[in-house]
Amino acid sequence: TNSDAAGAYSVLRLKTVSGGGGGYAKAGIFFEGDGAGGGRGDLHLAVNGTADGSNVALADARLTIRQDGNVGIGDTAPASKVHIKDDAPVTSGALRYSLGITDNATVAAGRGGGIDFLARYSDTGPTYSGYAGIQGYRENATNNNSAGALILLSRPAGGDLTEGVRIASDGNVGIGTNDPGEVLQVKGNMTLRGATNLRYKIANDSNNNWAEIGNDGSSGQNTLEFFTGSSTVAAMSVDNSST
Repeated sequence: TNSDAAGAYSVLRLKTVSGGGGGYAKAGIFFEGDGAGGGRGDLHLAVNGTADGSNVALADARLTIRQDGNVGIGDTAPASKVHIKDDAPVTSGALRYSLGITDNATVAAGRGGGIDFLARYSDTGPTYSGYAGIQGYRENATNNNSAGALILLSRPAGGDLTEGVRIASDGNVGIGTNDPGEVLQVKGNMTLRGATNLRYKIANDSNNNWAEIGNDGSSGQNTLEFFTGSSTVAAMSVDNSST
C-alpha cells in the first residue's frame, strides 16, 4: 500500500498447494501503518486455521511486534515488552496456564524450568546480574515420578542466588529450609507484628475449637497472653517479671 493511514497495510501471503493445484493462503506477514507518520507501523504474523476456502487476514494475527518494540502473542496492542493473551489457557490439574517453560535436560533432582530476574549490576559496560529467581524444582531422579516443588530465590551481596522459600510437593512450606516437615516450618528467628491487641489463633479444621496467643499491646508492657476460645480474659499471662 502507498497509504500512511492507520490500518493500511502491506502483506505477503503464504500458501501450500492443495490437491486441486491451487491452494489457499493460510499464513501471512502483515505490516500495518499506525497513522503516526514517517512510515511507522506494526508487524504481524498471522495464521488462518480454518479448514475452508478463506485466506489469511490481518484479523488472524497471532504475533505482533509493535513499532515501539513491544511484542504481543495473541494481543495486537501489547502495552509491555512481552504480553500474552490467551482465550483458551491449558488446564493441568488445578493450574490454568498460557506459558510453559521446559527444562529438557536428562532426569535428575533439581531440574525444572525457571525465571531469572535481572537488573544492571554496573553502568560500566553495562553488566547485568540476576537478583532473584523462581523455579519449578524436580524433587527426585526417578523416571515417571512427577513430585515437584516451587522455590523462590534471592541473592545476598557477594553471593549467588540462594533458595529462601520452598513449597514442597506435599504442600509443606519451608522458610530458610529446603525440607519442611510441617505445613509451615521456619528456620531462623521470626517476628509476628500486627495491630494493638492482635491475637494469633490456633484452631481445628472446623474452626469451632481454638486457643489464642496475643500481646496486650499496652505501652511499656511486654506481656504474652494466652486465651481460650473467644474469651477476653487471659487464662495465663507472662510479663517482664516472668510471672
